[in-house]
Amino acid sequence: MRILYFLPFLLMASCFSEEKVDIGSSDTFIRYFNGGYNDYPVSIEKTTDNGYIILSNMALNDGRYKIKLIKTDHQGNTVWTHVYPAFNTTAADPARPSKRAFGLLVLEDGSFVLAGENITKVNNKTRSQVLVMTVDAEGKQNSEKVYTSPSSIRGIAITENTHPDSLDASKKPKGYIVLGSIYTDESNLTNDPENMIVGGIRKSDLAATWLRSYGNGDSNLTNKIFLDASGSLFFGGTVTRQNKSKVRLVKTQQGLENTDFDLAIGDPQFNESGNDICRYGFGFAVIGSTNKNGERDIFYQRLSEDGTVIGSASIFPVTTPDGTAVPGNKGGNALGVTQDGGLLLAGTVPSNEALGFGRGGSDMYLIKIDAFGTINWQKDFGSVKDDQSIATLQADDGGYIILGRTILAGLETIMMMKTDKNGNVQ
Repeated sequence: MRILYFLPFLLMASCFSEEKVDIGSSDTFIRYFNGGYNDYPVSIEKTTDNGYIILSNMALNDGRYKIKLIKTDHQGNTVWTHVYPAFNTTAADPARPSKRAFGLLVLEDGSFVLAGENITKVNNKTRSQVLVMTVDAEGKQNSEKVYTSPSSIRGIAITENTHPDSLDASKKPKGYIVLGSIYTDESNLTNDPENMIVGGIRKSDLAATWLRSYGNGDSNLTNKIFLDASGSLFFGGTVTRQNKSKVRLVKTQQGLENTDFDLAIGDPQFNESGNDICRYGFGFAVIGSTNKNGERDIFYQRLSEDGTVIGSASIFPVTTPDGTAVPGNKGGNALGVTQDGGLLLAGTVPSNEALGFGRGGSDMYLIKIDAFGTINWQKDFGSVKDDQSIATLQADDGGYIILGRTILAGLETIMMMKTDKNGNVQ
């Protein structure tokens, strides 16, 4: 197992300058992005020009947020950075809204669509409403729509609505599907929302065409929503029922009041979570954590489209190179399908000084498995601070892109790492 130590001089050189930074070309690299505030990365996607787009939320000193997009080339060098709303040099406006985004969609023409929340304060009461924003390929904001509701709601995921034209390649998608959550406790919008909403949006003017809400339990959804050729929608995450957390998978039809199914999947004796979900084979793959062995371990499960569990769940204990188990809670955060039909799993694990594991705080942990769940390799990456994996995808050359978060100069900072196909960084 290879441990990568983030070099201090590299950190400081790349920390606070984001525009047009080119720090060389390599098959592997590590890049850092920060603009002087705490940044909380959410997702990363490939762009149509072979680069990458990073979605993050930036926390201002007054407690409010701005949305940040960072466009890079294929080597992780910054092409442009934009925040929404843009910084205003005039005096602060106490009524101006706070904005966060959690869903990111890359369109065929290179532009982007974001789903999130617009947070306002009226009469000392904080309210959150679903926000959808379109941005062109250069980062210029084109349009924005805020959808009001009697309850506080936020958008989590967005996808193109390809139904009913999905079988006709000559017809372009005419809208979007947004997945969201309803806050049942409006007194604290940092708490996880509970009930769910799904809505259709017209592409031409972002007008809402239908909206449905679904309850049935305390829920923390992933920022993914999937659409099949028949128009069925799938989404999931974690649900708490009877004081136990379980993996959640929901299937519903567009615009209908009731779900086809809403499943809580997992051993009823233990707490298990679904922190990320992806399409895999004829069903889905889920990563999260389980306390089946006492402490929380990284957990992986395959599901069919009807929610049936495929095979037994895989639990990945973390060990030192000599096989000693590393104590402490671990979690699986993200996963992605690989070119060879396997999966890359990304988690967060605790360092352990006594065992010589890691370098301090928490580390990012990568597990490459094949289609049968057999481990091909495991890698640990960390610094002296807390490091967390957020999202992962495979680069065109067979290497892997990892989006993560670390702490530099006391600030939460975006980290983008490119490994080779064996998970190494040179």
